[in-house]
Amino acid sequence: MSELASGFESGTAPERANELACVMLAAGGSRRFGDCKLAQPLQPGCSVLQTSLLELVCFSSNNGLNAPKVVLGAYQAKLADLLLSFEPKVKMVCNPDWQQGISTSIIAGLQAAVYQGNSIDHQGYDSDDSKPCEHKQAQQLPSQQSKQQAKQQAKQLSANQIKAVLITLGDQVAIRSDDYQRLFDAYKQSGQICASRYRDQLGVPAIFPYSAFSKLMQLEGDKGAKAIIKQAQLHGKVTEVPIANAQFDIDTPTDLQLWLASKER
Repeated sequence: MSELASGFESGTAPERANELACVMLAAGGSRRFGDCKLAQPLQPGCSVLQTSLLELVCFSSNNGLNAPKVVLGAYQAKLADLLLSFEPKVKMVCNPDWQQGISTSIIAGLQAAVYQGNSIDHQGYDSDDSKPCEHKQAQQLPSQQSKQQAKQQAKQLSANQIKAVLITLGDQVAIRSDDYQRLFDAYKQSGQICASRYRDQLGVPAIFPYSAFSKLMQLEGDKGAKAIIKQAQLHGKVTEVPIANAQFDIDTPTDLQLWLASKER
């Protein structure tokens, strides 16, 4: 078997629910929106991020999982304020390298899912959102990962009993807890990457077994998990789960207005 194919060998179904970690990415700069899109209200008292996170927390609680990790970077103070009411059911994670791309948030979330010590509390955030988030407990993540470092860290991750990670996005407002459950059920059957199928493409939310951890740790720049899903698909190592709700996200003010209008019908 080639080195590429061996990196996507099927894992085994988790023996305990806590072997699945949940990570929500919420560190982006909202360039296309022009403001903090995740803080925009969808209904009184509930923002974009809060709406998305409620469903993930519901799924996590129903399955007895550890608290989901929410990776923050840009607008960290504003979003941390919105998440205070979720603690201790969620853990906020600081990604000081968020400007270097989504890959750094995936790495930060994967590390935090195992090494509980680099989760941070609200006091760890600077009140100035223009500054990188810093905290004495926050692990300073390298912007580049060598293959050897990635392999070593991946072994450490699997050794800590986290056998799979669910990665999702904070702006996917249509995803429901049932959608996460369908992904988890598919993973328990296959033990391999389980990705959402929508609009004739595969993407997140997706569950990655420990056999894909080293590839997640090697991501660089603004390349996200889709690249790993596509590679694995070429080797028949992906279980596709139709999730139409995954096609909806909030990237622009127009997206937000269209979503709000759809809820008024």
